[in-house]
Amino acid sequence: MNIGPSRLASEAGEWELFKGEDYVSSYLEGEGPFIAPTEPGVYEVNGDGRSMQMIVQLSSEEKILSSGPSYAIGQTEGEDETIQYPLIPWAIALVLLLLLVEWEVYRRGIAIR
Repeated sequence: MNIGPSRLASEAGEWELFKGEDYVSSYLEGEGPFIAPTEPGVYEVNGDGRSMQMIVQLSSEEKILSSGPSYAIGQTEGEDETIQYPLIPWAIALVLLLLLVEWEVYRRGIAIR
């Protein structure tokens, strides 16, 4: 039986997706793109009293697990490096000096009036 490319399970283009006995989602063709379930497995597609199966698999890239360094929150592996920021205290001092100069100019401007 050839269903054709435009209809999946029903003449109206409405179908429901189940995994085992659990309802997953429903889809109405023409309402937007179909988004397959993210969990791999065998799903059942129901519509117009018909039932078909759909298999969702991981891509080849997702099947390969790569190992990496383990970590713990707040800890690093390797050398204990301290990052120093020598310019930050100087920048803060410069900003405070500029604020003091501007405040003095403002104060003298008000005093002359």
